[in-house]
Amino acid sequence: MTKHSLSSAIAHRLGIARSRASLALDVVRDCISDALSRGEKACLPGVARFRSAIVEERPVRDPKNGRVVRQPRHRQIRCRVSAHLRAELFFPSEEFHASKPPVSDPPGI
Repeated sequence: MTKHSLSSAIAHRLGIARSRASLALDVVRDCISDALSRGEKACLPGVARFRSAIVEERPVRDPKNGRVVRQPRHRQIRCRVSAHLRAELFFPSEEFHASKPPVSDPPGI
């Protein structure tokens, strides 16, 4: 799903303009990015948790020539998908979805 299709689906379900839904997605992305750059965690309940970690300098192998080189210290973003979303994607069942009301997607999405 692309940003365009996601913002279209959000706009359709909420009855707002796609441009406003796209702006909301931009704000969410910026808030998560700001939190991670400050070293904080970011959580979207039911979707995923994000955290940044400092990876110290270490030796790595250059895949082009096989030589060992030093990779400098850097920040790495880690994401963990929520258990609820994983269960919904990998173990779909009628009982699991019975508690959720059906939501229709807009045509073409």
